[in-house]
Amino acid sequence: MISVLILIRVACEGVIGAVMRYGFIHVTYPLIKTAFQFGTFLVNILGSGLMGLLVIILLEKGQSKLTACLLVGVLGGFTTFSTFSIYTITLAQKGELLVACSYVILTVLLSLLSLILFMILGKLILQ
Repeated sequence: MISVLILIRVACEGVIGAVMRYGFIHVTYPLIKTAFQFGTFLVNILGSGLMGLLVIILLEKGQSKLTACLLVGVLGGFTTFSTFSIYTITLAQKGELLVACSYVILTVLLSLLSLILFMILGKLILQ
């Protein structure tokens, strides 16, 4: 059973991650004004890197509760791309290369398709 206190902590840390993402993107946007979303791009790369670092450090030290809060809470709020990255690498490390590649391709393609379909749905709702 999941502890209510851990859920509250993860939620609060998710807020911290979301605020960090918002601030990071709005600080970087005026510095690099292009059509390419460098702020989001950098958040995804930084979040994935931090996910890798924290997984190794925290899991090696047996900090599962802290791991859940930081990885799911802070980094989950900062970027969901970090979770995508760790799942992909974990599959690859287990020798599931076909599954890992399929996961990457399907996640990206279906996420884009979902975005398009839900944009169409939103337009239909607003008509």
